[in-house]
Amino acid sequence: MNMPEENTKKLAFIGILIASVIFISVFVIPYLVIPPEEIPRPTLAEGMPVEARHIDYLVKRLGAGRLLPVPGSGRFPVMEVLVIPANSYFTVTVQNGVATAKAGRASDPDIRLTGDREVVARLLSADDILAEVKRLNEEGKVTLEMLRDREELIMIGYESLYNELTN
Repeated sequence: MNMPEENTKKLAFIGILIASVIFISVFVIPYLVIPPEEIPRPTLAEGMPVEARHIDYLVKRLGAGRLLPVPGSGRFPVMEVLVIPANSYFTVTVQNGVATAKAGRASDPDIRLTGDREVVARLLSADDILAEVKRLNEEGKVTLEMLRDREELIMIGYESLYNELTN
C-alpha cells in the first residue's frame, strides 16, 4: 500500500471540495438570493404605449436579475419581449444581477416573451405580480418561445424562473 499516493488523493479531493465551495459561494449563491430590485411602479394610462420603463419594472419585479451569465462564454442572458399587436419589441439584458430593458429587437435572445398591452397593464396593476403571471399563463395570454437549447437555458437559470412563474 502506497501511503503518499493515498495522501495525495485525499489532499486533491479536499482541494477540489474547497475550490467548489468557494466557487459556489462567490459566483452562484449571490445570484440566487438577490431580491427583486425595489423601483417605483410606472403607470400605463389608457391609450399610452408600452415603454421600456414598463418592461424594466416588470422583469426586475419578477426576479430576472437572478439569471446567470452563460458559463465559460462571457455572454449575458438576453430576453426579447414582444408586445402585440403594436409589434413593440424590447430587449432585456441581465448583467451582474441587474436586469435592464430597452426598446428594440434583441440580436440573439435566449427566449422571447409575447403578450399584448392588456397583459402589461394587468401586471403593472397587480399587487402580486407572480400570481398574475400564473393567471395570464393559465389563460394563454402569454407565450414563451425558447430560442436556445434546454441545457443552456437551465444553466442560465431560466428553468427555475419558469417553474416559479408557472407552478
